[in-house]
Amino acid sequence: MNAFPIRCRQFRQVCPAFLASLILSAGLFADGAEDLLPDITVYAPDLNDYDVVTNGHRELLRFTTTTPNLGEGPLHVVGVGDPLPNGNLLVNQRVFRDDDTWYDRAAGEFEHHPTHLHIHLEAWAIYRLREHLAGGGVGDIVREGEKTSFCLLDSRLVDGSIPGAPSQRVYRTCDGVSQGISAGWADVYDKILYGQNIDIMGLPQGTYWLEVEADPDNNLLELDETNNISRIVVEIGEPVLIDGPLEVQPGGDEDGRVDLRIGAKRSPRSHRGNNRYDATGKGRGQLLSLVEKRKSYVRFFGSIENEDAGHHHFQFRATHNRRKLVAVRHFDTTGTARKNITAKVFHSEYLYHLDGGKTGTLESEVRMKRQGKKRTGSGGRVETTLYFRASVPSRKDSTKAKVRFE
Repeated sequence: MNAFPIRCRQFRQVCPAFLASLILSAGLFADGAEDLLPDITVYAPDLNDYDVVTNGHRELLRFTTTTPNLGEGPLHVVGVGDPLPNGNLLVNQRVFRDDDTWYDRAAGEFEHHPTHLHIHLEAWAIYRLREHLAGGGVGDIVREGEKTSFCLLDSRLVDGSIPGAPSQRVYRTCDGVSQGISAGWADVYDKILYGQNIDIMGLPQGTYWLEVEADPDNNLLELDETNNISRIVVEIGEPVLIDGPLEVQPGGDEDGRVDLRIGAKRSPRSHRGNNRYDATGKGRGQLLSLVEKRKSYVRFFGSIENEDAGHHHFQFRATHNRRKLVAVRHFDTTGTARKNITAKVFHSEYLYHLDGGKTGTLESEVRMKRQGKKRTGSGGRVETTLYFRASVPSRKDSTKAKVRFE
């Protein structure tokens, strides 16, 4: 059994609950409960999203880092106690168990990142460039970045088949209260963000190993401690000259995030989205397909969630094809009254005014027009695809629904 820090002054009000969980975890009651541990890995295919760039003063190997949790439970970290002299906050990892209890253990520190401008968990990963030896061997380290910190979020669903993997994001904000990565989800940091690189100024061109290690200080308790390193082969050639910054500040919570989802049922918990944030709103997957064989209309539902902690106005638009065959109406069902917003959605825009963490809900109705009914009666079928987009200035999220009348 792992050793746990029994220091009540750090846990404040949660100390009694922690001690109770500690007793259960130590097996004093022989309850037989098992830890549902996370398993943090590094997703090697995303490392292939790399480039070599320069602005004339710096030369960087930039790469995207994705750290999935493929374990049995969430990685959940919480800030505890008062700020340290350096301004950081002690962090505990909360380990959940299969009997609905949990316990806390020390897991490093939270720090305020000066360029990302929100709270990060320190020493989340380290980046190394190694020699590529004859026959594909892994040689010595030739360049190494500093240990990087991450704001831990559910950025992308990578394996929904993992038992207990939620269909929607659970960890959404970069605060010092709690952060994490749900089972089956991954945190993604794009190559253009601050810190997602290794300085290679003066390094000879050639073939190297790019190596990323998650949790290099072993602060976290995981299901498997042997799978935290991934490597890919990279070719360092002539750098691309960029007339501008080589690193950018992330959109982050302060810019707002919108999560647009749709489903056949009214409850937002049943809705599905494309599980990604996008600066363009592209990448719309086939998310909802409805077939109606007896009635001449179909209803389905949507939800727009403000994933930021602040208040935002979300622009919402919808378009569809086959306008001559079907008529579409939209209703805002966020409040107590069901408001028809069809004209606003199609002809200009509709703004959801949502506080942090709040969700706006939508009902859409597709009906066949007379031309459509005639076509269906003659043995044909009518199909239409509806495209939805919700956005704030820096973030867009899109999805689509396909409706078919037979």
